Amino acid sequence: MRISGKFLALAALAIIAGGAPAWAELLEVKERPAAVPNTPEGQGVSPTWTTLKKADLVRALRGGGHVIVCRHGMTDWKQNDRPEAVVNPDDRSLQRNLTEAGAAQGRAIGAAIQALKIPIVSIKSTYFLRTRHFATLSFLGKPTIDEQLLSRGPPEPQFRALLGTVPPAGGNAAMVTHHNTIYAAGLIATNEIEEGGCLIVKPEANGRFAIIAHLAPRDWTELAAKYR
Repeated sequence: MRISGKFLALAALAIIAGGAPAWAELLEVKERPAAVPNTPEGQGVSPTWTTLKKADLVRALRGGGHVIVCRHGMTDWKQNDRPEAVVNPDDRSLQRNLTEAGAAQGRAIGAAIQALKIPIVSIKSTYFLRTRHFATLSFLGKPTIDEQLLSRGPPEPQFRALLGTVPPAGGNAAMVTHHNTIYAAGLIATNEIEEGGCLIVKPEANGRFAIIAHLAPRDWTELAAKYR
């Protein structure tokens, strides 16, 4: 994938100015732009995009048949996941949790989903509180825990099978997982999708799928303001 000179120039200018580039708006593109290198907790570094016109993306989501897969929202990177979280998944002290900013990201997505009247027919997450909390805020319902959303290493065939499964008629499937799972499945470059970011996936025939958009929480808000 060739890196766009425009994107690299913008990134360089932002870094010279003393910070990570913040992409001002959701880009309408013919093909997926390259990721910009990022740190795990970095926000807003890679461009967000849609291969459809924005109005068409909203129309497609309203019609159902898509999988919305998100990385959980912003977290406190001073916290670490401990092995005991597997058997005590409700204990916040054993894991990295959403910050208030991360919860605000989820509420922003949830408000947009509601305003845009995007139907959600299933919600899944991992057992970690940060994914469960983000799923509830973003998709306005309690998630089902699905271990297939936890990374087992490349190429993540079970997770990829979920992405290639067409949701029940009239709605979209929502999933909240972790960077490692999305990366190991070959969907993104390292840290291309920031915390709170979502990929819009269109299942196709024979279990295949296409990624048609990468949205940050701010993009959901933009779409809701324009197309509600």
